[in-house]
Amino acid sequence: MRTGASGGVAIKLLAKSDASTMLICGAGAQAPTQLEAALIGRDTIRKLYVYDIVLANAEKFANFVREKYPFLEVIPTLDVESAAKDSDIIDCVTLASEPFIKGEWLKKGVLVMNMADYEVDNECVKKADKIVVDFWEGIKHRMISTGALMWKDGLVKDSDIHAELGEILCDKKPGRENDDEIIYFNAV
Repeated sequence: MRTGASGGVAIKLLAKSDASTMLICGAGAQAPTQLEAALIGRDTIRKLYVYDIVLANAEKFANFVREKYPFLEVIPTLDVESAAKDSDIIDCVTLASEPFIKGEWLKKGVLVMNMADYEVDNECVKKADKIVVDFWEGIKHRMISTGALMWKDGLVKDSDIHAELGEILCDKKPGRENDDEIIYFNAV
């Protein structure tokens, strides 16, 4: 639930106001709460891609989603590149040990959410106009996500972090400021 809630808050604060297309990567235990929180955070979502390395898992989750949220167009896919290129929100909740989302696929205005492990390449972080985290010290301590690994390698500095979610919630720092910003969000 915590990961889902964190994702929902990130979507509310960081996704474009008219975001309509979402990609969830990973059709496991985290996917239902990520989607539920996303739909609360951005009720404009109408199309959902579901990517999983096992297509049957993506199809099973897609069937669950179609039943629970009949207003959504749901597309299970193994073509993560095409889905990513079409999405306003890319939400990764996998146990990946190698990146599978590439920065070259990111369109203007996308929110890339690194909610679990090593899911996005360094270019996703470098291409971001803003790096937002839920708790930076916890992310660095866990040392498993792209942002943390880049910090360890000296490719991201503490000063590169635009904000923690709490700072945006308390109006200490701005969230999304325009529809062209690419925002990378990293959760513990």
